[in-house]
Amino acid sequence: MIILLNPPFLDNETSYHFNYSSAPYPNPAIGLLAAVLHQHGLDYAVIDAQLNAFSLNDTLALIAEKSAGKSIAYIGVSNSATTLIENDMTTIRAIRTRFPGVPIVIGGAHSSAMPERTLNDCAEIDVVARFEGIQTVVELHDYYTRGGNFPSLADIKGIAYRNEGMPIRTPERPRDNRRWSEVGPSRFAEMGPAKTYMLFTAIGCPFRCSYCFNATNFNFSTRSIDAIIAELKYVVFDQKCSDFWLIDATFAINRKHTEAVLRRMIDEGIAAKARWACTTRVNAVDDDLLLLMKAAGCYLVSFGVESTVDKVLERANKKTSRDMILDAFRGARRAKLQTNAFIVYGHIGETEAEILDTMETIVKINPDELNIGVMVPWPGTEVYDLAAGHREGLDLMDADFKKYDKYFGSVLKHDGISHQRLEFLRVQTYLKLFIANHRYADFIKFCWTSRKGIYLKFFSRFGLGRTGVTISSQ
Repeated sequence: MIILLNPPFLDNETSYHFNYSSAPYPNPAIGLLAAVLHQHGLDYAVIDAQLNAFSLNDTLALIAEKSAGKSIAYIGVSNSATTLIENDMTTIRAIRTRFPGVPIVIGGAHSSAMPERTLNDCAEIDVVARFEGIQTVVELHDYYTRGGNFPSLADIKGIAYRNEGMPIRTPERPRDNRRWSEVGPSRFAEMGPAKTYMLFTAIGCPFRCSYCFNATNFNFSTRSIDAIIAELKYVVFDQKCSDFWLIDATFAINRKHTEAVLRRMIDEGIAAKARWACTTRVNAVDDDLLLLMKAAGCYLVSFGVESTVDKVLERANKKTSRDMILDAFRGARRAKLQTNAFIVYGHIGETEAEILDTMETIVKINPDELNIGVMVPWPGTEVYDLAAGHREGLDLMDADFKKYDKYFGSVLKHDGISHQRLEFLRVQTYLKLFIANHRYADFIKFCWTSRKGIYLKFFSRFGLGRTGVTISSQ
């Protein structure tokens, strides 16, 4: 059998844990991989330790329980973020101690970007599944159970493994868009109860922004509309979930597919029973689509703004502009949708004057919610490559992956502006947003979460205690 594992949190001092723990949800990637194994008739079990708040010992005991009397082909571990890679490697080492001889496979953005480093950092990992794994999980089962179709790991594309102790990569796996359209509904029911869910209508992103690692290798595929609706019916009607997220990397890239999904949500009664939010690009929507989204139950649109300065956006390869940003927020307001803006300070070559320009524009836009992070050099991105090579004014300050956190961390050095200054400008933006727009209730909420230290802790550098970053009018 195969064990699919979303490993437990061993360290609660990350923004990933803070944000997740406020509204736990089943791991959507594992849910889809489980759907693939189910369709192939393979024996498997899913353990979502994060959703169920399992400890490490709980997780090990559950692996033993689910595999009792069976032979484990391999244990597949999902790594959600670079910030958590050390957390997950600790779990993997414990698994190897408890289950010696059982192959361990890891997948996720970090290991896809740094497969050799991942294998070198954790001797207990046998295989890195790079990028998408819907074929890889099946082919690895064939290899480990001696099915005959894949007699050697070298025959499986899109992985990294050791050959005589040395990490090697196999050729990249070509994308077959038909495979995603054939994947059935996620197996959420096998993962544990949840109050909210994250669902995909499409997989991947074709854009090449300088700061973002593309976990699908710049591929993009839509999912079966019937499978999407089946998932939504389970979530909304069976689980009585009234608030969920559609978490496509960029919602609505395929306009025709998106409109078809939205109309089915209306026709099937989903829109009348639940509300949902999504994240998209400012150039992926217009008034007609935003109105249809509203009719289908959408209440919040998060836009990946990043900066409002055209020069910064161009250098980041964002393919958007200030005018597009302003148009998107105006359109969302006309559709009576709440808005959230994602901003990053510290782009390649970005000056303080340009950050202040973005600050002023965001204050004028006045989004309902605002998330500001400081640039992190995620492995596999142009920003990381520049910083590792000491180019364009960027440098790596720390090699500790736990600190690769845009809300908690401080790993990227900019020649023109200090990290401390970037953090100060971030706080200044929040305060100016609330005060200039007379949002005094949000200002009080900001101060309260700062005092309680719910999300961030960078105010301590200024002697002002701790503060938060996720500010909402809700």
